[in-house]
Amino acid sequence: MMRIRPLCLMTACVALAAGAGCGYRAGFLIPPDVRSVHIEVAANETFWREATKTDNLDTGAALPAPRPAYPMVADLTEAIQREVMRRTPLKISHTSDADSVLSATITDVNLRARRRDGADNLVVGEVDLSVDFVWTDRRSGRVIAQRTGIRRPTEYYVRQGETFTTAARRSMDYIAEMIVEAMQEGF
Repeated sequence: MMRIRPLCLMTACVALAAGAGCGYRAGFLIPPDVRSVHIEVAANETFWREATKTDNLDTGAALPAPRPAYPMVADLTEAIQREVMRRTPLKISHTSDADSVLSATITDVNLRARRRDGADNLVVGEVDLSVDFVWTDRRSGRVIAQRTGIRRPTEYYVRQGETFTTAARRSMDYIAEMIVEAMQEGF
C-alpha cells in the first residue's frame, strides 16, 4: 500500500483550491456571445496612400521597374485578418452575418533617414506607423475593445534590398499582433 505524505497532500489541496477560485481561463478571452467578426478595410488619415517608395540610392545598375502600388490599407487589413484567423476562435464574416465589427485607421506615417553614406544616399531608413482600432458588438453597438496610438517603428536596410514597403509590412504585422492582444485586454 502506498502512503501519501501529509505535506504533499496539503500542498496539492492548496494548489487546487487556489486555482479553482482565481477566475483564470485558457485561450482567447472574449465575450462568450461574440463568435464572428467583420474586419472592415482599414482607413487612412495620412497623406501616404501606398507602401511604395523609391529611395535615392544610386547603385550604378539599372533599377527594376516599379511594382504596382499596393495600398497600405490593404496591407494592414490583410495583416489583421491573418492574425485574427491565426490566434482567435473568431470566424471572419460579412457585415450582415457578423456578431462584431473591427475597424482600424492608420493615423500617422513617419519616414526617417537613420543613416546615409558619404554621397548622401540612404543606407538605413525607418518607418514609424501609428494605428487606432475599435472593435464593436454589431448587435448592441457596445464597444468591446479599442486602442489608440499603436506604434511600431521599423528599420530597413537599403543595401540588403529592403525598402519602405518591406519595413511598412513588417510594422503592420506587428501592429496586427498588438490589435489582437488588445482585443482581449478587458477580459
